[in-house]
Amino acid sequence: MTDQAEAAAIAETEAATGVSLEEWANQLGLANKAVLTTQEAAEVLRVSERSLRDMMKAGTVPSLRLGRRLFVPVPMLLRSLLEEPKHD
Repeated sequence: MTDQAEAAAIAETEAATGVSLEEWANQLGLANKAVLTTQEAAEVLRVSERSLRDMMKAGTVPSLRLGRRLFVPVPMLLRSLLEEPKHD
């Protein structure tokens, strides 16, 4: 996703929910973090690290691989949590 598309998606999500991603990140103590380790993300989501990795594999939780390590991008995680669930 381009920076412009990312900014538009964030603005759309904030408008639809009335919640600023920046405010929510501050409340969760994530304002100064670009990415979370899998352990940190699991703590934020209150799930086991194994469950988090399963959600990452299924595409439910956004992830970023750097070498052998997996990270969760904070802006993408917050936006995905605020989006309406998609029902098939």
